[in-house]
Amino acid sequence: MLLAPSGSAVLADFGLAKPIDTDGELTVFNQGFGTSHYMPYEQALNARLVDGRSDIFALGATLYHLLTGDVPFTGANHLEVVAQKERGVYRPARSVNTLVPAALEAVLTRMLARDPRKRFQTASELIIALEKTRLAAGVPTWGELDLALQDPFQRARLTATAAPTRPDLPQPTPVGLPEGESWSLRWLNRAGEWQEREAPASQVLCWLGEGRLPIDIQAARQSNRQFRPLRDYPEFRDAPAGLPRGSDWPGSLLCKG
Repeated sequence: MLLAPSGSAVLADFGLAKPIDTDGELTVFNQGFGTSHYMPYEQALNARLVDGRSDIFALGATLYHLLTGDVPFTGANHLEVVAQKERGVYRPARSVNTLVPAALEAVLTRMLARDPRKRFQTASELIIALEKTRLAAGVPTWGELDLALQDPFQRARLTATAAPTRPDLPQPTPVGLPEGESWSLRWLNRAGEWQEREAPASQVLCWLGEGRLPIDIQAARQSNRQFRPLRDYPEFRDAPAGLPRGSDWPGSLLCKG
């Protein structure tokens, strides 16, 4: 993030960007990729598991650093940092810097949630939460008002009529797919190691319908954790055949908004 004296912030270096509406690859299967202190736990496991909620975590880690002078998850090396993120425990920003408002701490807690489902689901949802804190200023603390008025972008922001951010339209849930209880899916990766993911029944059916999931993948209800082939369960027996046996499936986060 490049900060200008006018108060503008510009994003640079999109080497890890990926389209969210395709199956484009960042890197090989089952390989993490990114900056240790800022990327979320799911990205450390597999770079193909990221979506917009991963960016929200990274932004939260950046905000935490700006507020406290340190990163939320520390460690002497990448593996130590990832181990901290797996536990999902860090020092609250207010315990490091008592000037951090409680409302901002609450926003930060959701941004840094280990489980992507517990974070803000869209950028607009995050912006709305930040707007509700009423902590933002027209020109950030590092900006100079004279320079801001000479910057076309900043000038447009400062002179525009204030309007609250509108939330994104909700993504439609596939008709006839019950949310159901959570399921655990596991499969052997190319290195012969077990990988595991959790998803509701509707998501599993959606992946099957898109051909992103092998019907013989090992599955278990979260309530009993007894794994057997997915096709053995009546809930999925009539689902599409999915991927061929032995496919190295890393999953997709694109099926359901």
